[in-house]
Amino acid sequence: MGLVRAPEGAGQKLTETRNYAWRLPQRQPLARGSAEAYYVEVCPCTPQIDVQFACWGGRKKDQMEFQPVNLALEGNLLRIDWSDGKSILYDPIQLRQHCPCATCHSERAQAAAEGKVPESSGSPVTVTAMDPAGNYAYKITFSDGHSTGLFTLALLRELGGAE
Repeated sequence: MGLVRAPEGAGQKLTETRNYAWRLPQRQPLARGSAEAYYVEVCPCTPQIDVQFACWGGRKKDQMEFQPVNLALEGNLLRIDWSDGKSILYDPIQLRQHCPCATCHSERAQAAAEGKVPESSGSPVTVTAMDPAGNYAYKITFSDGHSTGLFTLALLRELGGAE
């Protein structure tokens, strides 16, 4: 599956390709103040990806050096193309095992304290959806119904073995 390009112009709605690929906007903002995060304003003067303006309480979040450019599923693997040119494939099982939500974190901590290995569901896990959470993370929904973890861009880079 090739890269999905967002159309030029302001107020374009991002498209979903084959129910597997979601495209980030080419330029911020992600309609700040709006509940609909998929509408964007495209600035023709700067074609580069610029998603680091996540504001929280009037302050800028830590800015990521690299930003995701394209998200796609290739078979059972999630592919993220980053602005530095790296393309990283993520195993959904690995993502599920590293879910940063409070429930999963406490389950892993409890299993470690008891000297156990956290159990997996036994059935294959796939990514069924990815929704942006602000401009700094993605909420990933898995085939087992789990969807409470926010995977920050920094965590995704770390899990992909990149810096």
